[in-house]
Amino acid sequence: LDDNEVLPYKAGGAIFGDGSTSGTNISVNIYGGSIYSNKTIQTSAYNINGGVIYLNNASFYMEGGSISKNSIEYSTRKVDRYPRGGGIYVKNGRTTLNGGIISENYAEQGGGIYIDKGSATIGDTKIISNTAKSSAGGIYNTGDLTLKGGLISENKTLVDTAEGGGVTNSPIGTMVIEAGSIINNTSISSGGGINNSGILTIKGGKISNNTARIGGGIYNSRGLNGSIVTAPGTIIMEGGEISSNTTIKKGGGGIYSRGGIITIKKGSIINNKA
Repeated sequence: LDDNEVLPYKAGGAIFGDGSTSGTNISVNIYGGSIYSNKTIQTSAYNINGGVIYLNNASFYMEGGSISKNSIEYSTRKVDRYPRGGGIYVKNGRTTLNGGIISENYAEQGGGIYIDKGSATIGDTKIISNTAKSSAGGIYNTGDLTLKGGLISENKTLVDTAEGGGVTNSPIGTMVIEAGSIINNTSISSGGGINNSGILTIKGGKISNNTARIGGGIYNSRGLNGSIVTAPGTIIMEGGEISSNTTIKKGGGGIYSRGGIITIKKGSIINNKA
């Protein structure tokens, strides 16, 4: 599925599935092949999501193949409108990634993947070299995200206020890291590896060699709805490793917490630099 383009008021450069209608069941399963160089263009005042795949109330399963060099962009920027999910956008659905590569995709938020509520489980998948302009080069999560393996690497954000080079876990998001690696990601502003304002539990895996201006490994902050504080970002560390991360201007080589809560029971925080 290559070189498709979707114009205003639509979504999903290559695949669109809406299962919100009563009695409709939608599932997309990818075992191989290539979804390459598709584009969605926003020109309206509405949020248009899913550069290549848009799913609502549906299930998405991937164990092979590649989703690469897709994008969702705007031609005329509207205030508070953020094209989301350069590669994959799933709303109120179930996402399972057990293989394959998601790489070099672009969006304003969630360059590789945007999880809009629902659940997502990531196994042996590589999420690499994706870009977001403002937040979450690799994954943006507002649902329940579990990392059981895989690689989130070389993702980045672009602008001075951008956050979450690898992952952004939103104020309503829950993220559990059991295994896998979040390495070599870059954020211009905060959270080279992870920007967290929800609930983040680290049981295993590695957050390493990430870079940001503040919070090289993890930036932990209060959740905000506009200017209203909704809840403190919470980190519970029960294992795993946060190592060799760097800040290039301010503090928190491993972790920087601003108005959040951190509980450390086990694990290693080593060789970080600020």
